[in-house]
Amino acid sequence: MKQKAVLKPRRVSRSIDLPTVNEVNESLKRMGNSKSYLHAIIDSLEDELLVVDKNYRIVQANEAVLRKHGKRRQEVIGSYCYEVSHNLARRCNLPLHECPIRTVWKTGKSAQATHVHVFSVEGERRERYLDIIASPVTDSRGNVIAVTELMRDVTDRKEAEEQLESSREQLRSLSAHLESVREEERKKIAHVKILTAPQPPCDR
Repeated sequence: MKQKAVLKPRRVSRSIDLPTVNEVNESLKRMGNSKSYLHAIIDSLEDELLVVDKNYRIVQANEAVLRKHGKRRQEVIGSYCYEVSHNLARRCNLPLHECPIRTVWKTGKSAQATHVHVFSVEGERRERYLDIIASPVTDSRGNVIAVTELMRDVTDRKEAEEQLESSREQLRSLSAHLESVREEERKKIAHVKILTAPQPPCDR
């Protein structure tokens, strides 16, 4: 009797060697403490992250903030958040900008906003749209002791939205113009029909 072939599972080679749980734990041990690990996570973020105190001074910033603003850490830590983000001498206020950090201090809850931030890198001034999420940092009693501000660059999305709205506005204007032309044509046709309509015979 012919035996059936037994199919053995094949080991699929991985193109990328991902760290295992044990390898991650070993890396943590080499870092020495959880603080170093936390800093490594924060600095790995592509988004900007600030920690701000009640006086709106920056007490912590990740590498993305330093890189995108072209500043050294000692130039950022201790500065006011609005100085670094907006090059302003005072806090953000409506109608220019709504300050989500102020909202967090006032309500104790997270707040969101979209700002235009100013980046001065190598002498070049750049304005970018950023979506901001401000969240409270609380102590063991639930008191807010600081505010984190996570900022994501959404300039490409905002510019695409503006271009789309501009195209829609142009389409609306074109549609209104065409409707106006049609109305004029209808009036001209009606006028021609009146002029060419047969006239009743005159009574003599």
